[in-house]
Amino acid sequence: MTSVAQVNTVDKPLSNGDQKLDKAQYIDRIRANVPAELLQLNQWVVCRLEWRDGKNGAAGKWTKVPYAVNGKHASSTDAATWRTFDQVARYFLSHQKYDLVGFVFSEDE
Repeated sequence: MTSVAQVNTVDKPLSNGDQKLDKAQYIDRIRANVPAELLQLNQWVVCRLEWRDGKNGAAGKWTKVPYAVNGKHASSTDAATWRTFDQVARYFLSHQKYDLVGFVFSEDE
């Protein structure tokens, strides 16, 4: 059984200081700055920023929701919903509704 510590995303995908990055530049930046060994692991997901209303009077907030390359929710505890960076990058670039790319950290790694 895989247990997961967290899904980390590469935040602020479309900005570089004052300069706007497009999605291809965002992917290129990840590829240039993440070790190749990590890019090959089947531990990548796409993410959407989704608003969650607060409960019991608490303020709402944006949250990063992981998705698999089939458009369904990815699970932080189900490795079958994760893919390599290249697979996720292709999906991310061809589907505009996703905002971020994430890496799933598991206790098995």
